[in-house]
Amino acid sequence: MPVAKNSPPPIRQVAVLGLGLLATAATVFFLVSQSGELAGPNNITLGDSPEPVFQAGNVSRLADDIASHGPLLLSDLAGGDRDIFLNHVGPDTASGWHAFLVRPPEAPRDCYVQWDPPSSLFKDNCTDTTYPPDGGDLPSLAVSVDAQGNLTIMLDSATQ
Repeated sequence: MPVAKNSPPPIRQVAVLGLGLLATAATVFFLVSQSGELAGPNNITLGDSPEPVFQAGNVSRLADDIASHGPLLLSDLAGGDRDIFLNHVGPDTASGWHAFLVRPPEAPRDCYVQWDPPSSLFKDNCTDTTYPPDGGDLPSLAVSVDAQGNLTIMLDSATQ
C-alpha cells in the first residue's frame, strides 16, 4: 500500500505558531521582570535612602490586622537576628506605632519575646520577663507615616 508524502505545513500554521511562542515569551519576561511589584507594597529599599527601610504598608490595614490578630511578627528574611514586632497602640492610625526587636539585648537566638493575648504584654520565653505593648526596654526602631498613610520602618535605627 502506498504511503502519502508528508507535505510541509501551510505557512499560515507556522506563522500562528511563531506568534504564539513570541507572545508566551513576552508574557513570561513581563511577569519575571515585574515580580517585585506584583508581590505587593511591602519591600525593603536600599536605593536613595541613607539606611535600609521596610515599607510595611497602609496604616489603616495594618491597624485592623493588629487589632484582630495581635502584633505583627516580621521575621528577618536575610537570616540575621533582626526579627521585629510591629504594634499599634491607641485609636489614631497616624500615630501610636511601635517597632522593636523581638530579642532582648545579649539574649541567645532561642530567647525572644512573644505576645501574650490574655495579659496584653510581651513575655520573654527564657526569663519570663514581661514588656508592655510598646516594647518597653526592647531595642526600638524608628517608624514614620507618610501623607498617604503608609508606614515605614527604619531597619538600622535600633536604639535602647
